Amino acid sequence: MELSASINQKPIGIRTRLDVLKRHHPLCGERLLEIGCGNGDYSAALRGNFGLVVATDLLWAELPLAKSQCLDVVQTSASALPFPAETFDVVLAVEVLEHVASVEDVCRDIGRVLRPGGVFCFTSPNRWFPFETHGVRMHGSYRPGRHFPGLPYLPPLHRRISYARNFKAKDLRSLLTGLGFVETATDYVPLPFDSWERGRRYIKPLLGLAGKGPFRIVSSVSVAGVYRKV
Repeated sequence: MELSASINQKPIGIRTRLDVLKRHHPLCGERLLEIGCGNGDYSAALRGNFGLVVATDLLWAELPLAKSQCLDVVQTSASALPFPAETFDVVLAVEVLEHVASVEDVCRDIGRVLRPGGVFCFTSPNRWFPFETHGVRMHGSYRPGRHFPGLPYLPPLHRRISYARNFKAKDLRSLLTGLGFVETATDYVPLPFDSWERGRRYIKPLLGLAGKGPFRIVSSVSVAGVYRKV
């Protein structure tokens, strides 16, 4: 079963993820496709950078909200996109790949609709982050993943009880290069501290001092990737 990644991101989280991607690509061009758009906040934030923005999601629930932001919206599966080949300059997937039925099928169809030289930009949960960022199934009920520290480090258990996947950068790199993409950059998304003002004030600066070492990787909530279609 393919699930939507629709989530209500807060402005800090939106800005944090886009800023990481913009380090490696300007996120501008003629045509942008977002998959798993949810309420459309990311597409809306980038609308002024593109001539055309198309926002898609498998589930209809939040697409009216995306449409209310004056976006072109399409309800569709990410693995069977209803667009001609070589249509888009940029495809964006923010916290989406962890929800789809087949990551390989989705990435293959993204490659089909990208023009040569087009770019696939994404963020997805980081397996090295010690807290599960989605819910888990426990005794038939939903539990917040943050209540189970270390769960991402136990892949068999994580696969069995988590509602979403997580990824190592090297696994996504292997998949995408195998499909003919060329890696432009891999980066990591820091905790945005959307709802914790003290965390933003005191802890976030300390994490920023961690530089590019291992601590930065384990303290980052998501992997970010920019891959070019050749």
